[in-house]
Amino acid sequence: TVDWFIPENAEELIENVKETYRVLLEYLKQIYTKDFIDWDDSKCRKGFQAIMVMASDAASKIDKYIELLPKQPNLDKIADSIEVKELKEFYLSKIAKKFQEALEGDEPWQDEWQNNEKSLLLDVEKSGLKDFEALKKDEEYELFYLVDDDEKSFFDPDLIRNIKLFCTYDEDELKNIEHDPLLKIRVFLDKDYQMSANQILETSHEAIDNYFMLRAQKDENSDLVSLINEALFSLMLASNPKNLITHSFFKNSIEYFHDFLSFIRVIISSDEYQKMIAYSIEDKKSRCIANLIHTLCENLFLRTGSIKQEMLGFIYMLIRKGDEKRKYKYPNKASFWSEIEQNEESIRVILEAYPSGPLMKILDVIRLEENIEFDPIMQDNVSHRAFEIDHNKNNLKIIRCPSPTRQHIITNAQVNEEFLGFLRSLKEDERYLYINFQDKESYKETARCQVIEVLQKRTDFKNNFKIISLDKKSDFYHQSGIYINLNNPEKFFEEFKKEILSKNGLLALKEITTFIDEAFKIIHKLFFINKNVFTRKNRLDFINIFYNFLILKLIEIYNPNILSFSCKDAIDIGALQNMSFYAFLKLIKSECFDKETQDYIKWLIFEPALLIRERAINSTNLTRELSALAAIDISMLTHKNQMLKALSVLYDPSFIKSIKVINH
Repeated sequence: TVDWFIPENAEELIENVKETYRVLLEYLKQIYTKDFIDWDDSKCRKGFQAIMVMASDAASKIDKYIELLPKQPNLDKIADSIEVKELKEFYLSKIAKKFQEALEGDEPWQDEWQNNEKSLLLDVEKSGLKDFEALKKDEEYELFYLVDDDEKSFFDPDLIRNIKLFCTYDEDELKNIEHDPLLKIRVFLDKDYQMSANQILETSHEAIDNYFMLRAQKDENSDLVSLINEALFSLMLASNPKNLITHSFFKNSIEYFHDFLSFIRVIISSDEYQKMIAYSIEDKKSRCIANLIHTLCENLFLRTGSIKQEMLGFIYMLIRKGDEKRKYKYPNKASFWSEIEQNEESIRVILEAYPSGPLMKILDVIRLEENIEFDPIMQDNVSHRAFEIDHNKNNLKIIRCPSPTRQHIITNAQVNEEFLGFLRSLKEDERYLYINFQDKESYKETARCQVIEVLQKRTDFKNNFKIISLDKKSDFYHQSGIYINLNNPEKFFEEFKKEILSKNGLLALKEITTFIDEAFKIIHKLFFINKNVFTRKNRLDFINIFYNFLILKLIEIYNPNILSFSCKDAIDIGALQNMSFYAFLKLIKSECFDKETQDYIKWLIFEPALLIRERAINSTNLTRELSALAAIDISMLTHKNQMLKALSVLYDPSFIKSIKVINH
């Protein structure tokens, strides 16, 4: 307690606190020279870690009290004092180096997971999160936002201490934080929201003009109208460049955009709005209000990426700096797909020299110490248009869309109001094909999958919304477990078809089942020369190649206006599928991969992970997608005519010929 911390004796007491840090430093110096310390013992290591965490917490708490005192010229922060800096320097340069490499890596974290019997994080099958590296790779980060059915967290105090220790001390060994490239991310995000708000206002101008022309905003007796006015006001403030972080010390565009999203949610969940949509809207004013709400939701989801050039510049800067730092220098002559892998490695190398973005985000969640939800859209992961496909039947917009849900309890999720508003914006003959890459058999993702699947059964959405589930997480997809030695092509095809049809009733159509059989034969012949033995790599490539063929067939059959590849956050799996399908279409159309196309592919790959989670893309997922694309690329180069003939068998030739991919 620091109840005795009053202005009259503050300076004297601060000196006493500093003396405590000097004593602690002297104690560590004496311990350091003793022979009886077992530096490999986990309890010993945890003891030192606990000391440093408590020292850090104490400095932080006292500094908060200093800020509450009237300004006094001689009161400096404890954390900035020589005593604390010397203690930290000694720990990092002497104590930490006595431990094995496992000190800050896998071993202590594995012990914590294994000792925490109540935590579901222990269950590898349910979580996949079992060590420190998994956290740094940002795997299953959503569990830090969630609780189990008993409303207990999936992490315990010991894990929190370890995260704090790593973020507070270990990262200080790295480069000066002032040069951390990730510090630019919030500026980019702020600019994106500012330009997106401006874009939403422009594309919604007709609905907004009608709203004001009817003087609907003057209805003082309507709570709904008041909320709409506040939503529009928030959007206008977000769009004002004067409110950018770089121009304002007060509320910024990010915060105003969050206000807009919050108002939209309150609007759509309000009784007044629910009554309005429950009955056929006859009066002009109500139609105008409903149209404005749905138009705002539509343009929220269909906005185009506003900072593509800025992010490309940032991506290339990271690649350049990573190239300089990377130990192994690759030869200049490499395929485009190999170049992307090298780019990913360079980005990862340079980011490893600075504090871990994912860990810092987890630490922010922990520090809030309040009930929060896993809510991607409100956590700066807003949907946007990735690219478009023009063809003889339709114009198709491909959007990067995370799971449009939120949840606090892992077994209970709900669809976000703005997504429902977006679906209501669709005309009677418009369709949204939602391809779901979440695992509906997984304890962690079942709730989200269930509430999304229910939408296609609702009378108000069943004609507009279709969902197809494709697997990218099971043992079959990874050809592991019982499938590790499934080397016989015929048996592999049999299992693959069973896997696809078991997850989707919609795919049981005769047209689809016939397509699956024909596509299997063609892919086997053109890409694998009718091999009698399928290696694991062959099978992995086959699955990803087939997914692209299948998605194109679904577009031909269902003729959607909107398509999204959605996983929990559309950062790794979803974003990479966007890239993969974009590149696949370019390849089968024999289009040149010029500088613009190459840049666009790199933007699709790298931007989501950097902008939203401040990290590199998942390298395992990336390598697999690139391997399949490289196989398609080689096939188009070596026997293009056979490929084009095969496409005319699988699809309507006029449909294939009419396809045009449009960048944004």
